Amino acid sequence: MLDAGPAARAIAWLAGEPSTDPAADLPEMLRQIETLMGADEVGPLQLHRALELFRLRVHDVQEVVVPRLTARALPLPSDLFNAVSALERITTAMASGFARVLADPGGGVITQRRKPEVLATLALELLTDALWLAGLKGSAPRAGLWHEAHRVFHMASVAAGSPKLPAELPRGPVQGAYKRLLALAAAQPESLTARELEWTVRYLEQCAWRAELSMHAKAGIETWDYWIDPAQDAGPIAMVRRSPPPVDGMIYFSAAELARGATGHLERIDKATDAGGDVIPGANLPELPVGLPAGDITKLLRTLRERWAMPPRREHMRRRNQYDVEVCIGLRSIWRLKHAGEEAAKILHWRVVNESPGGYAIMCVEANPDLLAAGMVVALRSQVGAHWSVCVVRWIRSDAPSQVEVGLQTISNESTPIRVGFRGGDDPGEMMPALVLPPIPGVRNHQAILAPSGAYRSRRFILIHESERIYVAQGRLLSLDMQTAHVELFQFEYDPYPL
Repeated sequence: MLDAGPAARAIAWLAGEPSTDPAADLPEMLRQIETLMGADEVGPLQLHRALELFRLRVHDVQEVVVPRLTARALPLPSDLFNAVSALERITTAMASGFARVLADPGGGVITQRRKPEVLATLALELLTDALWLAGLKGSAPRAGLWHEAHRVFHMASVAAGSPKLPAELPRGPVQGAYKRLLALAAAQPESLTARELEWTVRYLEQCAWRAELSMHAKAGIETWDYWIDPAQDAGPIAMVRRSPPPVDGMIYFSAAELARGATGHLERIDKATDAGGDVIPGANLPELPVGLPAGDITKLLRTLRERWAMPPRREHMRRRNQYDVEVCIGLRSIWRLKHAGEEAAKILHWRVVNESPGGYAIMCVEANPDLLAAGMVVALRSQVGAHWSVCVVRWIRSDAPSQVEVGLQTISNESTPIRVGFRGGDDPGEMMPALVLPPIPGVRNHQAILAPSGAYRSRRFILIHESERIYVAQGRLLSLDMQTAHVELFQFEYDPYPL
């Protein structure tokens, strides 16, 4: 019989009736798991039994909390931010608990659920959940997450008979869980919306095993690999951004096969669309998770393919700086600003943290920042009377409910407000607010249009510019340069032969 120690108390609490809203139990759940993990007298069998029960309760909480997160932009309200932070700490503590049982499984018969590969897989899956939850609230992962992941993977490798990589097939559970964690980090969670991140996590559940792990960088294409130093508390680092240190024990990770898989899914979506059929994730495309419209899945797969195949390199060095700027958030708000003047738009005050020729990192200095999401458009200027630079939100960090830091990529220093409608059948579609951006030498050779996501439907469109006179023209799309969950950027030329 169990004594009335931490494990017994935790098990008794978990056996009780949960609250109507499972998220309300998070503070007590966190206290219980931290007490359990801090008790040296708890044996591996007791710990394992308690952790199994915690898993069931955490699953119920995630079913309630995650939909609340995917429906919100950043920054999160304090109550939701604190709930996610507690859930993140709980999953991290549980991962450490399974790692403790892995290191000391205890006496008696090793059951199926206490086999090393099962314990290691559970620990790595929980750490993936912690990384995912951190991304959903816009925060960096908790300190120690990557160190624990590398330690668990090493223990599983030793248990499998190899001090280097587990002696299992690439689709084995331990490698699959570790690859999923690495691939999620390589996808840059901070640059995805909550819905995109949640979909990516479920997508990787089915395909992460395709990625490759090696003790050696690939000859000839190693610049597209990632390297991992298991001795450091850091995730995969792209070789195009930083070369690996000359130390033993490095692990190399390639997501090239994931990129090829994404290409295959894009081709299947295009084929189904060209045939005039409906694209239904989970039905006629069962390998794709549900949760996003087919058009949004296409945009996201293109983004993931690019990050897995060709990790972005830093083109310019950042310079630390501190000065205030005025900011206008959202394409429609920027359109009103350019069309009707500053009185028609909401202007906020932010502060530049660092900058480079390609963009900025800015921090909110007002009490109630507008809600933001990766892929949105922001206009920025340093002083009254200066030009408004048009930027795209590349990443968002929110380590506290009242603190938001945003990474911006500048796409133009000038813009002209227009309305645009793509032709569909005999008539143009809905006329939507958009911005015309001038050519930039070395970046784009033609004028470009920044339009709301979903505007692009055909190669021809109608453009209306309203100033002292109304100017109407037909344009022809040349290239689609950017698609995010919020906007599309495409180069165009004026059509000399309008239909």
